[in-house]
Amino acid sequence: MSRPAKADTKCARLRAFMADGAWYAAAQLAEVGGSRFPARLHEIRRGADGDRPIDYECRSVGGSDTAFEYRLLPHAPEPEKRTERRRQSAAELIRHQAEEIARLTAELAKLRTERRAGQAELFGGGR
Repeated sequence: MSRPAKADTKCARLRAFMADGAWYAAAQLAEVGGSRFPARLHEIRRGADGDRPIDYECRSVGGSDTAFEYRLLPHAPEPEKRTERRRQSAAELIRHQAEEIARLTAELAKLRTERRAGQAELFGGGR
C-alpha cells in the first residue's frame, strides 16, 4: 500500500487548518487531525511531517484541567534556529566562565606567591 500524498495526511490537514495563527479548541483540532492531534502538533514543531518546522502554543481555557486551545506560530523562528541560538548563548557563557576562571586562577597564583614571599621574610629570609 502506498503512503498518502503529503496534502492528504492528517498532519498536513492540521497544518493547513491552523495556518492562520488563530486559537483552536481541542475538539476542533481532533476533528481535523484525529484524536492524536497533539502528537501531530509535535511533528509539525519538529518538521517531521516533511514540511518546515513551525512552533505552536497551548493555553488552558476555562476552569477545567482538560480544556485547552492551540495555535501555530507561523512567524516565529523555527524551533531549530531557537535551539541553535541557545547553543550559541551557552557557548558564550562557557567561554566567559572559562575566562573568569583563568583570571581568578592567575590572581590566586599571584596571592600565593606574595604569601610565600611574606612568610620567607618573616621566618628568616627564605631558608
